[in-house]
Amino acid sequence: MPAAVFKTRDDSVTSSVAPRRNGRFLERGPGVETPGYHQPSLRDGGKSAGMFIKPLSFKSLLSLCCGCLLISSMVGCGPKDPLLVQVEGKVTVGNKPLPRGTVSFHPDAAKGNDSKEVALSPIDAEGNYRLNTRIKEGVAPGWYNVAVTAAEETNAKDPYFTEWLIPQKYINPRTSNLRFEVVKEPAPGAYDIKLAPKTK
Repeated sequence: MPAAVFKTRDDSVTSSVAPRRNGRFLERGPGVETPGYHQPSLRDGGKSAGMFIKPLSFKSLLSLCCGCLLISSMVGCGPKDPLLVQVEGKVTVGNKPLPRGTVSFHPDAAKGNDSKEVALSPIDAEGNYRLNTRIKEGVAPGWYNVAVTAAEETNAKDPYFTEWLIPQKYINPRTSNLRFEVVKEPAPGAYDIKLAPKTK
């Protein structure tokens, strides 16, 4: 396949496959720009191609995460994996249900859990959660470090202004001090998560 060597707008010379014209490849020499064809450069952040990569807002990112978790939950309603154990519970903050957020169980290798799978679940308005591992309902038995995230927007005009609903130590499984052992026959309420309220 013929290759075209052409110059981009930032004066860098790039070798690439040229566009077709009438079923044939066009060949261009060094320093000659192919009409109607431009390969954007990343050196200027995409400006040479008129590109602007806008970061996702908190609201968009949260919606994306919740959508993925919802799809995972729906698919997880199918046949259960016999090697996975159902894990569900309630998240409370100062004895009140946490009305939104996510729960994630991270395998604790220090306690012999060599799994690489992180189990996730959204938190509903009543503070309830039920974990899925990828698209399957349940969690492999073993020890886990747990993280909880929950935040809300504080400025409707600027989604980047958010406020955590819980102490920030809980969003990191290494600092949350939340640890659970997933077993096949847990006691009632064994996976309930009790968080301390934020201090002002």
